[in-house]
Amino acid sequence: MNTDSTLKNLLWNGSISVRLVLSQDEARNFVDYDYYVSINVPRLSYLHLQLPSALQFFRPLLRHPEDADMLDWWLEFEGVPIKWNWPIGLSFDLLTNHDPNKGPDAYAEIVPWTLILHKKNYPKDRILSLDDGIETVRSYWLNQIKEASYIRYGNSKAVLNLSKDDSDSLWSHLMQTSPRNLPLRIYLPISNSVLQYPLPHDPNQTLGAALNACMPRLFPSKRTCVIARPVMHGVELPLRTPVGALFESGAVFCDGFVHVSLVML
Repeated sequence: MNTDSTLKNLLWNGSISVRLVLSQDEARNFVDYDYYVSINVPRLSYLHLQLPSALQFFRPLLRHPEDADMLDWWLEFEGVPIKWNWPIGLSFDLLTNHDPNKGPDAYAEIVPWTLILHKKNYPKDRILSLDDGIETVRSYWLNQIKEASYIRYGNSKAVLNLSKDDSDSLWSHLMQTSPRNLPLRIYLPISNSVLQYPLPHDPNQTLGAALNACMPRLFPSKRTCVIARPVMHGVELPLRTPVGALFESGAVFCDGFVHVSLVML
């Protein structure tokens, strides 16, 4: 197996151990311990695609068992509502502020990633509504792919021409033509701010040069991390990494964007 194939397999098979804890407000009986279920979730997926089986596990424990058939639940990490429209791996990297350079012992301290599962008081001012359940997630995903395709190629034909049955071959369609721009999103820690940059496709541009151009205060050097480190898929990205290689290597998330979170030094 060549290096590119190995990297793609590692990225697409990457997962995070998650512990979903049922909020006491949703439980049928108050107890002094947690009802929880542990699941292994793909880093590239969305949390709400993993919820149906967990909700069925909790059904006998719910005040209203029929709520297990609904998807308008929300998840919280240390008091922060989690955006369901962000890929799981991105949310984990950003919200835990995990520094990959600290090694496996530091990682073991934050996994399983413990999330609180709520039904009541959905924070619509903080996260998008899920009025149509799974269909809302699917529509959002497709819109993101269209936007990413437009940024890369100047049009969304690669997506618009696909039937529902063709979705499995989406990645190969997107790679058939030379991109004009590369869709990059950068996530700032704590503030949950998102910066989007359609980078001109330049095979010689490094990530350090791109970050220096986009946010020189955080990346005053193109070669050395001074104030922040870029992280993707739980791995620190060297500033010397060619930006184009992130897209060509299969590091793109399932919505067509490269999502990079920052860890402050």
